[in-house]
Amino acid sequence: MPSAFITGARGFLGGHITRQLLDAGWEVTALLRPGSDGAALSALGVKVVEAPMDNATEVTLVMPPAVDAVFHVAGNTSLWRHLNQRQYQDNVMGTRALITAALAHAGCNVTGTDVSATAVAAACSTLNRNHLQGKVVGGDLYGGVEGRYQTLVTNPPFHDGRDRTMSITRRLIEQAPRHLEENGEFWMVANRELPYVQWLDAAFRHVQVVSETNRFRVYRALR
Repeated sequence: MPSAFITGARGFLGGHITRQLLDAGWEVTALLRPGSDGAALSALGVKVVEAPMDNATEVTLVMPPAVDAVFHVAGNTSLWRHLNQRQYQDNVMGTRALITAALAHAGCNVTGTDVSATAVAAACSTLNRNHLQGKVVGGDLYGGVEGRYQTLVTNPPFHDGRDRTMSITRRLIEQAPRHLEENGEFWMVANRELPYVQWLDAAFRHVQVVSETNRFRVYRALR
């Protein structure tokens, strides 16, 4: 039986994903914040675990060791400026913690890259604090990486400062095959209305939409 680990399972999107997984015969483990009410999820047959979402060590401890898929759909959508720091902890540090935990269980060799020196420093600090191995480099798109990879994962921006642009994502897609091994996979989450399918189809031999809502899509493309 395949197994999945999910955050945000009590929310609208996470709840739908959880039910679809259960209907398809998956074993589902849901991560909740400490003190949250998981009774409704437990009644569905979901295994409920608790940990601070932004703590990679504790998330690693509660994540099943042989999980087949991780769905991180929890998020803090507050528009109140005074909650910016909490939102950063939930959305940025929480995402890093989930990725760190998943990769730690998978035993992967990981390279992370970002054009922002602040982001690179934060990622390095996260790895060091949680005693995890990984390489983090600075560079524009693929500028700081060498060699080929089995998998590339990205959530590309469509803003450059205050300007809306899709040129960054287009370059990211078009250059991706040069950095993937044969049959390597390119995973991307993006806003549904953005016209990325045509670029993906031109760059890869096979493209599929793995999951989608009325706002977002998750793409998987094969070299």
